[in-house]
Amino acid sequence: MRNGFTILALSNLLNPKSITCFFNPGRSQRLPNENSMAHFMSKIWVHLILSTKHRLPLISPHIEAFVHQLICKELRKMQCHVDCINGMSDHVHAQFLLHPAKSLSEVIHQVKGATSYAINQQNLLKEKFAWGGGYAAFSVSESAVPAVRKYIQNQKQHHKSRTSLEEYNEYLLRHGLNDADEKTGK
Repeated sequence: MRNGFTILALSNLLNPKSITCFFNPGRSQRLPNENSMAHFMSKIWVHLILSTKHRLPLISPHIEAFVHQLICKELRKMQCHVDCINGMSDHVHAQFLLHPAKSLSEVIHQVKGATSYAINQQNLLKEKFAWGGGYAAFSVSESAVPAVRKYIQNQKQHHKSRTSLEEYNEYLLRHGLNDADEKTGK
């Protein structure tokens, strides 16, 4: 990594099972690849937002820490370095480094499935816990990691002045998306 830029060898993404990874959190990954480039470097920070199904306030204060611990545990199982996790009763934010041999959808599928299962197995809620069908995930530049961390850590404070839906719409605008584009994949 030079001058804050991450170099990513795309040829390795086409066949991630052909490479062996030894992950060192917080550092670029250099993996030998006999097929093309001499090294594979990847350092992709992700800001993930998961909402509960129908945005129901299912994450009450008495299970919040448990839910955050489960998410952290599953991200670590997927060999992703977790920077921070926090949220509200209807959504959770997490910032983590995506492991170079994992796809974002693979990681999120594991996190959502395993955490929903564990929460329901513990019978922590009267109703069944479920995450919403989708997710929001944004790449974070190295220079923005501290600001995103602070934003995630201060979720309770942020939501005193705006709703989850207002926050969601702000993110869509900030990242050049709109709800119709997101639903149609345009």
